[in-house]
Amino acid sequence: MAFDEVLHAVTGAQIQDRRVALASLMTELQYERVPGLRESFGPVGHEKALRDADYSLQFLSEGIAGGDQDGFAGYLVWLDRVLAGAGLHQSVLDVHLECMIEVLSNELPTDSAHLAVTYVRAGQARIAANRGAAEA
Repeated sequence: MAFDEVLHAVTGAQIQDRRVALASLMTELQYERVPGLRESFGPVGHEKALRDADYSLQFLSEGIAGGDQDGFAGYLVWLDRVLAGAGLHQSVLDVHLECMIEVLSNELPTDSAHLAVTYVRAGQARIAANRGAAEA
């Protein structure tokens, strides 16, 4: 197995194994960055935010392990549409992804963090392109 394949497999496993803790860190960071979020959505909203972070990390870990950056980016575009359909501002996903990047950068070993952040950044670019196309 080539180094690149090993790094993908290891990184996917690291994220998968720590999904619950990473999702919790992401959610707490998001709540710190968005004043009033806890008050606006209460405990039910917090549970949904945890669930959404966990789902995003699951899709990320599977995408990385399978070397499928496009699949993860497609998931994020879909999630952006779902959140918009639920009446949430696009900044909700933007902050979610920035929190993901920060948590992964701080919690994973350097090589794994770099790989994971590359996937998230590619997803952000796909979301931006999709939003731009929708506005045109």
